[in-house]
Amino acid sequence: MAKFNKVKKGMHLAEVVKLMGGPGTKIGEGSSGNLTVSMYGWYGADATNVMVVSFHNDAVDSKRQQGLE
Repeated sequence: MAKFNKVKKGMHLAEVVKLMGGPGTKIGEGSSGNLTVSMYGWYGADATNVMVVSFHNDAVDSKRQQGLE
């Protein structure tokens, strides 16, 4: 949860990867015109502990978590 709280809107993907200690799992990606949207998930000990971050043009747009303490 401490790492989740450090992820801020506007952070670049590379910064989040460094903070989390690894690249996570790409959940999805799409683009339209000049906008690229991607989602990455970082999982805990099992699939019920997860942080999902949405990126617009490689910058954090939103985040959510489930099961983190």
